Amino acid sequence: MTATFEIFEVEPGGSVMWRGSAAAFEEAKAFIEKLGTPRRGDYIIFSLKTGKKVVIKPDGSTTEQDLGRI
Repeated sequence: MTATFEIFEVEPGGSVMWRGSAAAFEEAKAFIEKLGTPRRGDYIIFSLKTGKKVVIKPDGSTTEQDLGRI
């Protein structure tokens, strides 16, 4: 598996903890769902290929931000 997405959990206070990697975006979303609910905070899925990040809120809503290529 070549990981192209990194998964982070946003902790209270704003720091982030790496939670895993995934080859596909849908795989990353499924990984977050498996972590359990209710979620304490936001999760970030970051694309190593495009530089985009998607923030997934505890209610399931998402926001996307283009950070450009690293």
